[in-house]
Amino acid sequence: LAIADRLQASVFAGDHDAVRAIIHPAFELHQAKRIPYAEEYKGYDGFMRFLANFMGYYDIHTLDRTGTFFAENGDIVVEFHMVATARSTGEKVDTTMLEKWEFKDGQVIGVTPHYFD
Repeated sequence: LAIADRLQASVFAGDHDAVRAIIHPAFELHQAKRIPYAEEYKGYDGFMRFLANFMGYYDIHTLDRTGTFFAENGDIVVEFHMVATARSTGEKVDTTMLEKWEFKDGQVIGVTPHYFD
């Protein structure tokens, strides 16, 4: 959880060196095909491209962690509540999402999000 917290704090602080240190070289993030920014994002560059796409698509009003669930193997599932507006359509989005975070060598190696709507 401390690694996930450091990554989130580094992203919001714009600390790219810290983000690079936390993202494992073999990092993968897979977005669902129905999402407008659907893609397989790999490595640090892929993670940064995901952030640009995600933040470019949404005007985020709130993004709060509402739960954390721990797996026996050290992975976690994080629950978020997001309220946002889709920039392209003006549609309001009020959703929860679960993200499975995987770790290796003290870094984030994978994130798999699941959205509820």
